[in-house]
Amino acid sequence: MQPDAAGCVHKLNNSKDGLKAVQSVMRMDTSPAFMNGLGTRVLTYFQPPELKDLSGGRYLQQIITKIVDPPIFWDEFVLAFRGGKLQEPATLCFAWLLLQLVSLPGDEADPYRPVAQDTTIVDSLAASQNNDIRTIAHKIRHIVSAHNVGAFITGDHGPGGRHDNDFEDFRKITILPTADEITSKEQPFYRASDELDDPATIDTRVGTYLDNTFRLLREDMVHDMREELEIAQGKKKGHRMGLVVYGLKLLDLYCGTQERRVKWGIQLECAHDLRIFDRVKLTPGDRKAALQNNRRFAKHGSMACILINDKVIGFGSIHRDEDLLSQRPPVFVVQLEGEASTINVLTRLKTANNVKMVQIDTALFAYEPVLKAIQNIKDVPLAEELLFWEKDSPTRPPSFDEPDIVSALELDPGCELQSYLRTGSSVKLDEKQAASLATGLTQKVSLIQGPPGEFIIRTRTFISCVAE
Repeated sequence: MQPDAAGCVHKLNNSKDGLKAVQSVMRMDTSPAFMNGLGTRVLTYFQPPELKDLSGGRYLQQIITKIVDPPIFWDEFVLAFRGGKLQEPATLCFAWLLLQLVSLPGDEADPYRPVAQDTTIVDSLAASQNNDIRTIAHKIRHIVSAHNVGAFITGDHGPGGRHDNDFEDFRKITILPTADEITSKEQPFYRASDELDDPATIDTRVGTYLDNTFRLLREDMVHDMREELEIAQGKKKGHRMGLVVYGLKLLDLYCGTQERRVKWGIQLECAHDLRIFDRVKLTPGDRKAALQNNRRFAKHGSMACILINDKVIGFGSIHRDEDLLSQRPPVFVVQLEGEASTINVLTRLKTANNVKMVQIDTALFAYEPVLKAIQNIKDVPLAEELLFWEKDSPTRPPSFDEPDIVSALELDPGCELQSYLRTGSSVKLDEKQAASLATGLTQKVSLIQGPPGEFIIRTRTFISCVAE
């Protein structure tokens, strides 16, 4: 095998038949002898930590996916582990591969999650004499816990069933609301904060935390949208500056230009010119310049609500194509999200006459990335300290170790720290600052209030970077 693993992984991903070769090798022989021999050597080759960061993790993910899809090798690998036919190195590779699979982004991890949720498999890994295998088992448990939808709610007040965008699993909820959701009168589902302290929910606590965080943040967004829409429809008094366009008709689909493809959307043609083009004799160049001089008009990425006969049929986001907007008549591009909303909008627009688009000024750009990130979270790094902490819980040390500084501070809180911190000037602390720094260097999580705080944070960051 090539000594430069990173270079090899790069070549495999960028050559015509590289990934196919890995796929063929791993499914040609599925005997225990292969798994404990060449199969283990191949999987071990891809385990160095630096490979996980290549191209944002995409390179390693593509190789992993080729090894297990179709699941010829993976199914036999699982059976061999269950049957006790794997030696310790192969067992380590099995645990590592399972961890990579349940860490795949989005829905890609779904086919492999049942294996990780099988307590007989994970308990067996956690009981191993090998520390590396036990460590991986704990990581797998943590990821599975984070993916749980939270503690089960009995009665009629649990998640799911209120409308077509309400599910028990918050990861299935589309970020933009559907027409059914925005018009629903049902009270949205939230969990009580004390559920995180209930001993009965400890196995699903991470999932409960993510579930509630997502639902609370998203409801902030939906509430603002609902209120602004009611003002636009005249159901509620208030002032709004968002754009309202009447007399739209479905023109075509939109995928960007030949040079630059984008997420698909629909083209909606206006029946009348836009107010930004009020001057009569504007040339095509003048019309485009007017758009370029007013970026707030039909702002790119802003939310748009599509209505037929003043009834909401769906939501999307505006893709600001200035070439289409400057046409006569102007054409808007709206990108839809979610299967239910997309089907409803496309079906209704085909025969609709009274179509209106209302621009919603709710800051989608501030909510959407955070909400999507919560849906894709595989691990909560400080869960033990923040979600599972109890009064008698021991404090865990940070990932780096600086015993020299701590020892020096314990002997003399006012000692000279310049040589330890590698600074260009003298660094001496008073007694409270020294105690704060020692605490920050010996605990994974510590709260430091007052003037020492910024110094301690900067010092911990510096030491962490040096340690890595």
